[in-house]
Amino acid sequence: MKLTMSYAIKLNGDLKALKNSIIIYRDALCYTIPIVDGHWNELENFEYTTQRMMHVEKLLHSTSQNEAFDEKFHKFPSYLRRAVINRAIGVVSSYRSNLANWVHNRKGLAPKLSLTHYTYPAYYKGNLFRNFDPVRQTIELKVFK
Repeated sequence: MKLTMSYAIKLNGDLKALKNSIIIYRDALCYTIPIVDGHWNELENFEYTTQRMMHVEKLLHSTSQNEAFDEKFHKFPSYLRRAVINRAIGVVSSYRSNLANWVHNRKGLAPKLSLTHYTYPAYYKGNLFRNFDPVRQTIELKVFK
């Protein structure tokens, strides 16, 4: 059996770089949600979430018809891009489900797809943090400068 643990640590010191990372992550999510929503008819037919993620990744790369995610978010790490894609898929899936329920019941106002979400990137070991010391409560985080 594999055990997974989560820790919550209060961060001290200059958090300006961490705030910049969160702002960039949220901007990327705001950029990605309309793309996922615009192609939802294609995405909902996929059986697995990895298939959806890979299809959206293809949509984000540059073509002659659209400005690429890579140009707007230069040097955005692939694991964060995939986290943004999966979060955007979840947001649009929830919105579409709520919309279908509203169409069926017609109670209250119609749901709206919000582009503003106060989410945070998940800091996974090896990609975004290392050298966690639970005794001294220190950690090294990878952030945008």
